[in-house]
Amino acid sequence: ASKRFHKAVDRNRMKRLTREAYRRQKQILWNAMEESDESIAIAFICIASSLCTYANVYKSMNKILTRIADIA
Repeated sequence: ASKRFHKAVDRNRMKRLTREAYRRQKQILWNAMEESDESIAIAFICIASSLCTYANVYKSMNKILTRIADIA
């Protein structure tokens, strides 16, 4: 498998940004799921070709969590 980010420090930074963005916004999804008996599994895949800023990751995470919450 090819890696978009060749340096481990870059891969770890993207993982860290993604985890933090999810941690700060997970209530969006949790509030939508609290009335449901269903559970979901989520995996986030980075398709960016360069490092993203936290603001971009946060905005993208908000967008996807809102979409998932609307479906749930």
